Amino acid sequence: MPKTKTQPNTQEVSTNKVETSNAVTISDLNFLVVEKSKILESSDLNLSAPRYRVTTDYTNAKWPMVELGEVCDISSGNSAPQEDKFFIDGISNFFRTSDVGALHISTNLNSSRDKLNKEGVVGLKLFPKNTILIPKSGASTFLNHRAMTSSEGYISSHLAAINCKNDKVLPLFLFNI
Repeated sequence: MPKTKTQPNTQEVSTNKVETSNAVTISDLNFLVVEKSKILESSDLNLSAPRYRVTTDYTNAKWPMVELGEVCDISSGNSAPQEDKFFIDGISNFFRTSDVGALHISTNLNSSRDKLNKEGVVGLKLFPKNTILIPKSGASTFLNHRAMTSSEGYISSHLAAINCKNDKVLPLFLFNI
């Protein structure tokens, strides 16, 4: 179990929605509340958050901390074919950000709205089952959308693709952290 070092008189605060005077909503805003007495303990009135942030020590963790690239391959999808002829009578999944967004969070993305035909898949990279998809652009990036494929398919360039290395980490574990 990792040890948590806490600074006295600090408290981590998280809120799902904060409305400003201009009625703009900011989602998932994290901020740190620090007692005024803690700030005044030092003559250096530095208000930067890292100074008061709670830190975690992973030296006694059960498993080693590793870079994500050590346990999985991270890549991007393919540019979408631009002509309609590549989608006529299509049979191969072409996963887009909208497919991930429609499910919000799912470990069973098995079909896409768009299907590519044999001519449309030429030169595109085929991604295996259990690929984790995370949107790289658009509103879905702020909504924590993600999906794991339950069938192979081709992926749009607007999605990041994470494929676990066989013996390093389980896809379902990685999907849930």
